[in-house]
Amino acid sequence: FLLVGEEREGDLMPMFRQALLKMGHEVICFDHGVITMRMAQSLVWRIIYKISRFPMTLAVSHAFRDFIRRLPSGSVDVTLVLQQMYFMPHVINELKARTQGKLFTWQTGDYRSPTLSSKWAVDSIPLYDCIFSHGAFDVDFSLHAGAKRAERLPLGCNPSYLMPVKEVDDYSIDVVFVGHWRRERQEFLEKLVADGF
Repeated sequence: FLLVGEEREGDLMPMFRQALLKMGHEVICFDHGVITMRMAQSLVWRIIYKISRFPMTLAVSHAFRDFIRRLPSGSVDVTLVLQQMYFMPHVINELKARTQGKLFTWQTGDYRSPTLSSKWAVDSIPLYDCIFSHGAFDVDFSLHAGAKRAERLPLGCNPSYLMPVKEVDDYSIDVVFVGHWRRERQEFLEKLVADGF
């Protein structure tokens, strides 16, 4: 398996890798977060990103193309691109030619969203063997955009990160957070509670 995404605790790629390894599969990963997260920390790059995503997409596509060219030909049976947003269609074509395996993407953001998707993601739809979408609305959109196959794959929860809420008789909970879990967010909220806010 080749997984393409961001290597952040609580994000999709590490969870998929852990599950696939547990099932006995060989897994290799391409972490585009080393580029996108570094750029997002720079004020200059954040300003550029507001104007155009092209420079970030170019940087990620270039790094991914170099990664693909180091893969032995035919060495990947299945590729899963998590949130195809920063890869130009010609790079996805090169990936297909090099790996000769099945190619899937799981689009967890609306294809029509100006912040959660991109023109390159939409233009690449016909190149995938199957598009997985968290929302039913993107299934129809993908098929109309030329997808060979599109299926709904709703977001779920990883029980190793998110525990079921237990019945409580009193509501003395200090903080409730709804959103994407990150260790730094949890630590920040715990500090707020400890400091009496």
